[in-house]
Amino acid sequence: LISRRIILIIEDNKNKYKNLEDTLNRVVDNPSIIWEQSRNNGLVAIREHNFINDNELLPFDLVICDNYLPLYDDGWEAEPFGQDIVEEVRERFELTDLPIVMCSSEDVGEFDYNYKIRYDSSVIMDEIFKTIIGDIIAKKSTSNNYVLTKKINK
Repeated sequence: LISRRIILIIEDNKNKYKNLEDTLNRVVDNPSIIWEQSRNNGLVAIREHNFINDNELLPFDLVICDNYLPLYDDGWEAEPFGQDIVEEVRERFELTDLPIVMCSSEDVGEFDYNYKIRYDSSVIMDEIFKTIIGDIIAKKSTSNNYVLTKKINK
């Protein structure tokens, strides 16, 4: 098992979220998993956790993001906001080292995420996530400037 990680899952489908949560609980020792169900709440969570301010929240080590999400939690219409989330994280938040896994049942295009998983409820994802998390740990240990947080400019 891989040691404790703080993981954000941005996913509007409860069954898919539970499948991802179960997988991470098997692969990561005592993971701290936060679940957000929309584009906006996912971005707020990243901002709250990965920007250094007066709170005590630890930064996310990994973000797992569906591609089709509603804009708000009570939104019915899902759109391909996954790419929008990645662009916000990379460009506006400037969190270039934060690992992002796009996990979608639909094919996602090429943009600035780190990993892509074609979600299928019949596929056991343990080995895929072991590989991804092992890769993240290796990158973190070999990089002199692996940055998961940014200071807020007031």
